[in-house]
Amino acid sequence: MALWGKKPDDDELPTAEVPAHTAESGRAESVGELAATLDRLGKLLDETNRRVVDYLAMRESNSEGRDGTSAKELAEKIEAIGARLDALPASAGGQQSGLPVTAAVSPGEQPSLVDAVRSLEQRLAQIETTILAWAEHAAKEAGLNQSLSDGMRQLIERVDQQQQSLTGSLGHVWQRLDDGLREIIAQLQPTDEEPAETVMGGSDWERALLGAELASQPELGEAREQFLAELLQGADGARALAGQLLVFRSTPMERMPQLLKDIGEAYYRWRPKARPGIAPMEQALATWLEAKCDEAGIGNRIELVDPGQRFDATRHSAAARGVEITEVLGWIVLRDNGRVYTKATVAVR
Repeated sequence: MALWGKKPDDDELPTAEVPAHTAESGRAESVGELAATLDRLGKLLDETNRRVVDYLAMRESNSEGRDGTSAKELAEKIEAIGARLDALPASAGGQQSGLPVTAAVSPGEQPSLVDAVRSLEQRLAQIETTILAWAEHAAKEAGLNQSLSDGMRQLIERVDQQQQSLTGSLGHVWQRLDDGLREIIAQLQPTDEEPAETVMGGSDWERALLGAELASQPELGEAREQFLAELLQGADGARALAGQLLVFRSTPMERMPQLLKDIGEAYYRWRPKARPGIAPMEQALATWLEAKCDEAGIGNRIELVDPGQRFDATRHSAAARGVEITEVLGWIVLRDNGRVYTKATVAVR
């Protein structure tokens, strides 16, 4: 499009016609200003493009802009505007400010073109302001992320320090506990000195063999002393009775009734009974055995036998025939209902 129209004839010029050199000078000046404006727009476009590229590289993604348009699309639009600016016709006056001037602009089109360029310049300035705001926002976000990263690193360092301190404190505690245990073990260890021998008295042996119940009865003192003396001398009857009593103390409940018969025969082996009457040790032993049966939950009872009684085959057992009991070798053990469980071994005539 020609910037200047056909030159009017001389007779058509008005009386106050502007000299030709003045008009040409004004045209050249207008074209120069236009070229300078386009040159500024080109530089502004390059700077805007550069900031868009920097912003995109910093974000490393096509994040959405504030007005809903991505920064990448904005850069493409700016490049399109630059292409359109490059396609604008230039003045015929040669190169000025880096832009070729190859054509003239008519006086009627110059104001509208200048207004369009000014509007474009304002729009590019707004785009530049928006990009600068984005860049500032991105910088703030980067600074915030850096602050968070520094804070987390400091927190991790403090946690590591606290953990190391706690580990060291626990090590000291365990060391003190270990030292204390070693001292306690050292104090509890026996010394190399030989321990003094414990001498058991007669009463200790009586409690060990007869039990606390029989060993605590004063009326049995003489019998206990005689039993212990014969036991130490190796008398078979005393040994048999002591053995049966020790077995009875550790036997289960179901075997107790049978052991009652064995204890009776062991007692009369130690103290044969050939005269009528009940000895204190005989009665105390039978009573203690019945109490132990009651504690175990069984109701067996002991019936003592005297010499001179009539022989009863349902209650007594003898090796020979006879009708009168002459010596007692055991006692009768009854069930909880009173029936005979084991017969008493006797001698008869």
